[in-house]
Amino acid sequence: MGRYLRLVSASDAGSASPESNPNGLLCPACGEWIETVGDPARILCGACGVHLTLNVAARKVRDQLRALDAAWLVRRKPYLVRNRHGEWEEPDTSPVGFILPLIPGTLFTMVGAALGRPSLMVTGALILVVGIGWSARRWNGLERFRREQLQYKAERSRLLMDLGRAQRSFAEGSAIDRPS
Repeated sequence: MGRYLRLVSASDAGSASPESNPNGLLCPACGEWIETVGDPARILCGACGVHLTLNVAARKVRDQLRALDAAWLVRRKPYLVRNRHGEWEEPDTSPVGFILPLIPGTLFTMVGAALGRPSLMVTGALILVVGIGWSARRWNGLERFRREQLQYKAERSRLLMDLGRAQRSFAEGSAIDRPS
């Protein structure tokens, strides 16, 4: 059976690849570097005479996937939060993060009521109001993040299905035609 083509960037190919054309490829038959211009569907290897058929449809879908992933990295930035180590990460979905700010306010209010101290009750009520507001704001941000993430995942799944279809239809044909 034919061997698969391997696209090689200038950094991967070392001396075999000219720095001027990172979109070239190595011939799977002889290993010679083939210069490409644009996005050709068929290429002839000058060294061994092998005709190579490239999967242009799959390359286009892969480019769309790369663009989608890059756009997602930009779209998700406003939703990222700092963890305790100061690193940025996706928001936490655990309910503890929403309930935790309410505990000190509840304790202050209960202790103030038990001791008959209105200042502790007012402090506890303020902490509760701020905690509820903070939790509500965080929940809304988390919901927006989840919606954005679901859209991204749905689009990515669709593109992966398109890529699979393009690769299956290409696999039915021959990638390498040896000269007779």
